[in-house]
Amino acid sequence: MIEIRDLTIQKGARKILKQVSFEVQPGEVFAVLGANGAGKSTLLRAIGGEENMVEGAISINHRNILQWAPRRLARMRGILSQKIELSFALSVLEVVLMGRYAYASLESKEESMDVAKWCLQQVALESMQHRNILTLSGGEQQRVHLARVLAQVYCRQPRHTRFLLLDEPLASLDLAHQHRLLHLLRRLSREESFGIFIVVHDMNLAAQYADRILLLHRGETLSIGRPEEVFNESNIQQAYGIRAVVMQNPVYQCPQITAFHEIPDSALPNRSAS
Repeated sequence: MIEIRDLTIQKGARKILKQVSFEVQPGEVFAVLGANGAGKSTLLRAIGGEENMVEGAISINHRNILQWAPRRLARMRGILSQKIELSFALSVLEVVLMGRYAYASLESKEESMDVAKWCLQQVALESMQHRNILTLSGGEQQRVHLARVLAQVYCRQPRHTRFLLLDEPLASLDLAHQHRLLHLLRRLSREESFGIFIVVHDMNLAAQYADRILLLHRGETLSIGRPEEVFNESNIQQAYGIRAVVMQNPVYQCPQITAFHEIPDSALPNRSAS
């Protein structure tokens, strides 16, 4: 379990995060949402140990993240950042194999290769394993890097504690691949007991696939809970400064959000006939 207690991060005179507390359990998809500048990416970097000036506690399996040996921690949680700049002409398979670095002394090259190919199958890129990654589209490269962080934490031991921390992994994907990726993450959480921490912008996708939602507003917890508990007109108005109507999704039986800045004239009743 990842535990965050009273996390506060201050940069200069500004507090980016203010006493944020929550847990991410193995076997769940935990989504973080909020307006630009709400502190979502800072929160993910803090859990990854990449932020300084941190007050509060961040622990994995009841141990502070600073107390874990780097290789052991790398095998427990993988981090996918928003921006990944790779300028070397590596093959797709070589990039995914980079995720197995922490297992170099624990498995053979053949075993590492098998894991990397399995991870590429999960993101439907096994046919591109020998392609130069620089020749792929942005969305395909994003899926390669997801396979890489998946390879980093993959373990054959059943029910082994593993976490994926993903910062806006849907940004470069088309609609179909967004759903396929979220379906994959939900399946990994169920079948492999992964804990998934994902930063997203799309409220409807979060409502469909996340078990719990953390809605941030100006660095503070505005709401946390199941999608139907978090997504209501009042919370959306406060978090984003925009009006919304929340209904029930007829397929998933979860919240369906329609947001709008103002009601267009075409939606108003036609009074000219009277």
